[in-house]
Amino acid sequence: HGKSPISTLQVEVIKEAILGNSRETTVQPLPGSCASVLSMSLASIFIRLSTAHPLIIAFYRMAITVLILAPFALGQAGREELQRMAGVTCITSLAGLFLAIHFTVWNTSLEYTTVASSTVLVTMQPLFVVTLGYIFLKEKISPKSMAGAALAMLFGLIFS
Repeated sequence: HGKSPISTLQVEVIKEAILGNSRETTVQPLPGSCASVLSMSLASIFIRLSTAHPLIIAFYRMAITVLILAPFALGQAGREELQRMAGVTCITSLAGLFLAIHFTVWNTSLEYTTVASSTVLVTMQPLFVVTLGYIFLKEKISPKSMAGAALAMLFGLIFS
């Protein structure tokens, strides 16, 4: 086996970013979570009603997000977190690139199909992940992955 391009520190930073850390916070998550769910739920409708180009919509969506998150990122805890993540710049840049591609393609899809159809395709992500992981990465499909893919397909068919 070749040496992994990701260091142990980078793996730990990624795990912490995904799973969260054990440090206590004074920020209450419920209001932010409610605002996030509401924003995400209404986004496709507002994008569909917009006359702006999909790239412009994606740009402003990310720019507004940066403005909202900047105070948290620029506070003491945020700066410490950003310094710890400095070692994973390449991976986070790649993630940002794929997020930009996702928003561009998804915003564009709303010009060609209904909000419901577009949302169903996006929520069928588990099916695509399991299938492409099996084909390209030779990953074994666990029963949980199979169940998630089956549920995604079932509800995709029901709601499309």
